[in-house]
Amino acid sequence: MASVESRTTELWSVILAAGAGTRMPSIKPLTAIGGRPMIEYALRLGRASSNRNCLVVSGAHFESTWRITAEFDCAMVHNPQWALGMGASIAQGVAALPSSATHVLILLIDQPLIRVDDLSAVVAASRDQPESIIVSAFGNTAGPPVVFPRRTFPALKQLTGDQGAKTVVQQDGHVTRVSLPAAQWDVDDAHALAHVRSKL
Repeated sequence: MASVESRTTELWSVILAAGAGTRMPSIKPLTAIGGRPMIEYALRLGRASSNRNCLVVSGAHFESTWRITAEFDCAMVHNPQWALGMGASIAQGVAALPSSATHVLILLIDQPLIRVDDLSAVVAASRDQPESIIVSAFGNTAGPPVVFPRRTFPALKQLTGDQGAKTVVQQDGHVTRVSLPAAQWDVDDAHALAHVRSKL
């Protein structure tokens, strides 16, 4: 599958897989959807969207996540402070990026309905507007997947708490929304899991 990365940038995918997923009936990254562990969807998406430049931030289920991540040749970062929330995981992931990285694509493991073709519009928007934050929009809501330019990396490295990077987006003057309806479906509990499974 061809990469959608621009040749003039170095995009990295940071896949967030550190949470405990206490509302799920089983270990969240390993939960089967369409015959695959849920994290596998994010790994395939990240590798295809950023020319195989990807890393996974793990925490609560490090050992289980590591086994699958190794199969996809993605780097692994352990977040010992995973209980502090998504913000701490974003900070760990961005801090682990090489100095050559110009952009970071933040991906969640619980959006398995997103496809590479869906995400290509988000990455293309970042290529066309390299200094803008690109957010995925559905209805009146916007959120991950999100592409952040390097100018935002210092702020991302300071994050902590459950709000993720929302404060960085809200305080920034250069944000572009790209329609991505599939981003509305996230798997946070057994009900959402059943719904997503029915769509595959």
